[in-house]
Amino acid sequence: MAPTPPAFRFEAIGHVCDCANTVEMNRHLKDIGSIVPKGRHAPVILDRAGWHRSGDLVFPDKCIGPEAAPPHSPELNSAKNVFQFHKSNHFASQVFENAGDVKKRVAAAWVNFTGQAERIKSTGHRSRARVQ
Repeated sequence: MAPTPPAFRFEAIGHVCDCANTVEMNRHLKDIGSIVPKGRHAPVILDRAGWHRSGDLVFPDKCIGPEAAPPHSPELNSAKNVFQFHKSNHFASQVFENAGDVKKRVAAAWVNFTGQAERIKSTGHRSRARVQ
């Protein structure tokens, strides 16, 4: 009889940065790789953003790997749910004095979000995206 696979872990890693590019994506991939338990694999869903398609991406230690989202399919990308949640709950109808204030609000919202495993699970869940 085959052993029961371990349960999914719902964790979140993010960065507050000035731009999205290959350097920031590699930093993000490195941080994801740092929390994947030994012997486990974490797929990372990538859309068609330029920094997702770069030949210079580094996937650390083969513990994470790219999974390409089909073109024009934001409904399959759970990160879109997370962005929408934050936009609606933390940034709607807000006026900020400067970019530094925006970064502080983003960082505070993210820290709050990452401390809520059930929120991560429910916000990132996509009922149509089934693991085969």
